[in-house]
Amino acid sequence: MLKLNLTKMYFESYNFKRDSEHAKVGASLKIKNDISPKFNNDNQIQVKMTLEIQDEPNTFSLNVSMVGVFDIEFSGALNEDLKTAIQNNILTIMYPHLRSQVSLLTTMPDFTPIMLPLLNLNNSAMSGELK
Repeated sequence: MLKLNLTKMYFESYNFKRDSEHAKVGASLKIKNDISPKFNNDNQIQVKMTLEIQDEPNTFSLNVSMVGVFDIEFSGALNEDLKTAIQNNILTIMYPHLRSQVSLLTTMPDFTPIMLPLLNLNNSAMSGELK
């Protein structure tokens, strides 16, 4: 049995850079992401999600870093299947907040808002491993 309880979640940092007053996000974006989980002790995990978005002409960049701290309870040994279940649950909880923040930060006059895709855990673009 697996039980996750979110105890704290916050945006650690975000940086929005627009080099030109006429910068517009087009169809060509470079998106990098990272998920860095670490166990603080036997029953707590801290996960840092980082997202970097940049357009091809380099007139726009957005970096967002978000941290979630979860109390975790599970029975049995921590194996690969359990790590995958933990990661999927954490992504399900944190990703909508990250997605919303990106949309809010890019909704401004003369700028096309960025809508990140919905999360698909079967073929997720978000990747990372529990260590």
